[in-house]
This record gives sequence, structure tokens and C-alpha cells, in this order.
Amino acid sequence: MDELQRQLQALMMVTAGTTWAALVGGLPLLAWVWGRRLLGSQSVRRQLAHIGFEKEGAAFVLRRWGTAVHARLRHQGVVSLEIWGEPLPEGVPTFLPASQRDGRTDSDHWQTVRTGDPAFERQVHTLHGVSHEGLAWLSDDVRRHVRRAVEHGACIIHGRWCLTLSTASDPDVATAARLVARATSALSTPRGPLTEALEALTHDDQPGVIVRAMEVLAEREALRPETVARLAHGPYAKVHLAVIRRGGEHVLDAWRRLGRAGSRRQRAAGVMGAVDAAQRGTAVFAEADGDRLVAELVEALLDPHHGDGAARVLRALDRPTLARELAERFGADAPPRVRTLRRQLVEHHGREARGAVSLASGLGGGLALAGN
Repeated sequence: MDELQRQLQALMMVTAGTTWAALVGGLPLLAWVWGRRLLGSQSVRRQLAHIGFEKEGAAFVLRRWGTAVHARLRHQGVVSLEIWGEPLPEGVPTFLPASQRDGRTDSDHWQTVRTGDPAFERQVHTLHGVSHEGLAWLSDDVRRHVRRAVEHGACIIHGRWCLTLSTASDPDVATAARLVARATSALSTPRGPLTEALEALTHDDQPGVIVRAMEVLAEREALRPETVARLAHGPYAKVHLAVIRRGGEHVLDAWRRLGRAGSRRQRAAGVMGAVDAAQRGTAVFAEADGDRLVAELVEALLDPHHGDGAARVLRALDRPTLARELAERFGADAPPRVRTLRRQLVEHHGREARGAVSLASGLGGGLALAGN
């Protein structure tokens, strides 16, 4: 027993020595850590004072940029600075980094808001209880400030923009406060009536946003004819194509504008949409449109999505000279679709066919052209 007691006492002495050595050896590290925290906290306090934050209770407040920004130092393991804005109106969307989109699906409570702005959606995932209600908040100004805020780690918590900074990394407090203030100001005005807010988006600088607003207004049967007329004569090929796909009296106006601004794929989709509108009787081509219509259908033969449809329309046109025109346009290296169409036309008309050209049967009426 005496021997056992001596062994236990020896073990306790070794353990105590090891613990003391660990404590003594760890003191410099502990002092360094706490020193860093203290210096970081002091640096942040100096920044807050320099920017213009004033002490208000346990927090700080800055009244600038048309709103109030609040800040508070938190000591929870590490020292952090919390910055938050004023309360936002009811009904604003929720914004998350686009990286958090994966795995999220629409539910009874949240729907993804499709904005039509690809740059915005690459960085921000927007959610709302009703998707078109959320879209109505997203003006160009709102999207710009939301994108910047989310990019720097801000989010909406309990109806306020919030951003948390670690004081250990020498944070830029002024930039963070400005981002929160401007994101708050952009969303601070309660949204007007839904239809008016969506109508305002048809004046956006992003054609995809205009198209998305058109789609929602059309679904709600609130898309005004004067809005469609304005957009048909506007500068954006993507919007022209949306007008064409809708059909109606402004199809040909949009098609004519699209021919000047659109890509090959857009022009192919546009001419096929215009033909479809004519076949349904919602558009009537003018005689002056005939040669251009055929020329764009011929170019559409090269499009992988619309080439087969263009070939069917061209085959239906009673245009004896078309086989020769295809040979002149594409030569010996014509794609298979063009060679097939030319062979079918030659079999039908003969190589030297001439005479009247009628588009009436192919396009639902309304146009007759004289051939060469």
C-alpha cells in the first residue's frame, strides 16, 4: 500500500508540473490573442467615431445617406461588429447569395423570383411568397444596391439589412455601413400597386427584365396595348421577339425592328413567329415585306432550332425561282437541309420555272408577289 501511495504522489507531481508548464508556455499565445482582440476592437471604435457614429445606449448610430445605420460590438468568443439598418416595409423579398440556390425548391411559403436580369441572378437568389409580387420590388436601383450588399455578406434578418464583420480582419466599416444604408434606402419606400410597379419595369434598362414584366402583366391580363406598341418600336431585339411571340397587331412592327438589331438566332425566331402570326390571322404582311420575308426564311435555314420550320414554310410558298435563289445563296457547299429543300423545289417546279408567286396559301392570305 505504501508503494502504491508513493506512485500516486509521483504521478500527481508530474501531472501538476506538466499543467503548469503548459500554462506558462501558453501565456504568451493567450496574451497575443487577447491583444489582437483589444487592438481590433479599438480600431473599429476609432473607425466608428471617424465615420460619424454616435454612442446611443449600448450601440452606435449613424444618420447619413437618408437613413439611420446602427452598429454594436459583440463579444462571443471573437469580437465582431454588427451593422443593421432601419426596418423595411412589409412584403419585401428575401435575398440570398446565389451560391445558396442549390438544394432550395419552391414551396407553399417561398417562390423563386425570376427577374430576367442574368447579372443579378448570378449573384443573388431572390425569394418571395408570391413570385410576381417579389418581381415588382426589383427596379434597377434596387437590384444594383441589393447585389452589392449581398456580395459583401449582408442579408435581411427580422425585416432589416444586417451585416456582421470580424474585428480581427481590419474590416472596412465605412463601406459596410454605406452598403447597408443604400440597400435599406432602395427598399424603404412601400411598393405601389402591383400593376403600376410591373408597368414601371417595362422601362428598365435590361431587356430580360422588360420581357419578364411583360409576361407577368400578360398573365394578369394587364398588359396595355400602348405598352406593347412602345416596346415593339423600342431598341431591344429580345423585347421585339417577345412581342412577336405574343402575337397581335404589333407583330410586324416588332419583326421589322428585329431585322435591324437581332442576332441570327433571334431573326430566325422572329421570322418564324411572324409567319405563325400570319397563319393565325393576327398579322397581315404588306406587299413590300415579301422579298425580305423570303430572305429571312432562307437565312433561318441555317438555324438549328428553326431551320426545319423555315424549310416547311419555304416549301409551301409557290415561288418557282426559289430553287435557283437557294443555289445562288449557298452554292455547292449548301447544308443538307438546303440541298433537300432545293431538290424538292426543282422536282415541283422544274429548273427554269418562272411566273406568278403567291404567298396566300402558305401564309393564311394577305400577300401576293410577282415573280421574276
